[in-house]
Amino acid sequence: MAKSIRVLIIGAGLNGLAVLTAWASQGFRAFAGWEGFLAVTALSAAVVWLGFLLLRREELPGWLAWLVIGAAVLRLGVGIFWTLALPEWGYPNEVQQAGYVMFDPYLRDGQAWALAQSEEPLRLAFEDYTSHDQYGGLLYISAWIYRTFAGPEHYPLMIVLLGSAASGLGVLFVWGLARRLLGGQAAALAAWGLALYPEAVLHGSSQMREAFTITLGAAAAYFLMRWWEERRSRDLVFLAVVVAFTAALTWAYLAMLMVVLGLLLAGLLLERLDGFRPRRWQWVALVFAAGLGGYLVGYLWRLLTRMSDFQGYLTEASSGVVQAVFSRLPEALHVPFVVAYGAVRPLLPAALLAEGGSALWRWIGIWRAVGWTAALFLLVLATVHVIWQRAWLRPVGMLLWVNWLMVLVASYRAGGDLWDNPRYRAGFAAFQLALAAWAVLQQRADRSHLLRRVLVVTGLQIFWLLIWYLPRYHSAPWSAGRVEVKVALSLLMGAAYWVWDWQRLRRRADREQTSHSAS
Repeated sequence: MAKSIRVLIIGAGLNGLAVLTAWASQGFRAFAGWEGFLAVTALSAAVVWLGFLLLRREELPGWLAWLVIGAAVLRLGVGIFWTLALPEWGYPNEVQQAGYVMFDPYLRDGQAWALAQSEEPLRLAFEDYTSHDQYGGLLYISAWIYRTFAGPEHYPLMIVLLGSAASGLGVLFVWGLARRLLGGQAAALAAWGLALYPEAVLHGSSQMREAFTITLGAAAAYFLMRWWEERRSRDLVFLAVVVAFTAALTWAYLAMLMVVLGLLLAGLLLERLDGFRPRRWQWVALVFAAGLGGYLVGYLWRLLTRMSDFQGYLTEASSGVVQAVFSRLPEALHVPFVVAYGAVRPLLPAALLAEGGSALWRWIGIWRAVGWTAALFLLVLATVHVIWQRAWLRPVGMLLWVNWLMVLVASYRAGGDLWDNPRYRAGFAAFQLALAAWAVLQQRADRSHLLRRVLVVTGLQIFWLLIWYLPRYHSAPWSAGRVEVKVALSLLMGAAYWVWDWQRLRRRADREQTSHSAS
């Protein structure tokens, strides 16, 4: 009886969600298309159920299912908000007047609808439509959804519905990955972090490819970890399926993901080899892995080299700040500057002080900047703990280094811009938030002074950038000056504080030891 009631409740919930989404698609004027939305809702629920089925051997806490559902509903609600709010409060361009946050999903979704309404085979998404979606996978999925469920009307929220479910499922896989790699407490923190992380919510609500790649990246790492611990061949099959699906969506992300998985596997292998002599076959495996890693890095470098010149030009052309800095820096430092500049964007001081334009977009900018600033702070804290513990070759250390590599690669690939750069970086949000959760737990366990020092250094960075930005947007009794001077000053002050605090605590410890010896 209890099972029947549960089924009825789930069915009623799915039907209610479908009716609500259909109603929102009609501007809350009608319920047309609710049958198609119900089918997509059922499909989305099946995807989530499949994820839980694959993790059924884990000791899943009861709250996790509610968190996954809550994360998916949050993304769907935000997607409905974009659809209704952007035409009213966004910018007067065709993209936002149509209810899309970004140009890429607007273009892809329009082409998917056109392909769905034509009599052409959907495989053309991988051929004739590559100028609109260079990989074809998401275009194919969108066109299939429209052709199968939409009928004669174009309902963009159908794709948002599926993407929000896929994005919410990432919470489950980041929990599974963090639990096996870092422990249960880290898993809980990482799951909550991904559920609420602004960049993940933005992409999960915006018909973006990252709604899927965040989850796929976490799933691939999870199945790799499970295979490593249990040696079940089925986990390699699941990993291969995830890799194949990722390749259909984006081979550029897949190349970077393979580097992440390769270094994670290297960390696991080094941890297991610690203390005993590897056998001959293990050396062969190491050489093979190193060769494969070298090939992937080379491939990735060639890909980035083709993209960076044009993207760097876009950054220079679109930012007066970057142009001014370029005019003072030697040409050899232009690319390092753009990469470092992109790694901290969206920048919180700029988001807080920006004025003009749409109020909605100012709040979106602040929301994204707060999320990335918090994540960046915790990643720096994790780095300090890894160095402090000399854990750079442990799995957590390898995952941390490859995360920094991906942050810099994303910035380099996108020329440090404000949209593509965070988007490329967001594909690895599951790993970033797992490391952030580990940093929080390490700090809680060690009760060291590292947290205070990293907080002060981060606070000085934000303070001096606020000092620099304030005259650019508001009246102030000082001039903006050079941004590189402010950054250098904040770094010098942070280093000075770090040394002073270390010396202060060392003198205190010496006094306490002397007092104890005298007594």
